[in-house]
Amino acid sequence: MTNFSVPFALTPNGTVQITNDPNEIANDRVESLVGTYPGERVMQPEYGVDAPSFVFAPDIVQNQAVLSNEIQQAITRWEPSIVLDSVRAIPTQSDVGIIGVDVQFTLSNDPSLTPAQVATVEIGGKVVQN
Repeated sequence: MTNFSVPFALTPNGTVQITNDPNEIANDRVESLVGTYPGERVMQPEYGVDAPSFVFAPDIVQNQAVLSNEIQQAITRWEPSIVLDSVRAIPTQSDVGIIGVDVQFTLSNDPSLTPAQVATVEIGGKVVQN
């Protein structure tokens, strides 16, 4: 299997950067799914996870089960070959408005691949006060 690298990039000679590594492809797909807000993709407006709504939640750790459920539903719909093992939200103390999300998963269709992988996605942005 060959896929475009995510994020999209060009090689030094101007061709599209690709990858053949199934683990890298799966990781890129999970990062893309979790890092995309529903409505961002014009042709697939339902693609993505509403993770940004958790950025300013009073207690992201307490809402982790809800976020995990949303990620599970999205993976089930958009990436059926990926099995979600766990989701862990990592609030950052230094950057208000940014959370990290560790998504641990396995590939159900190929047991010869690495048993568990973790895709880490940073969601949100800095809040700057003038």
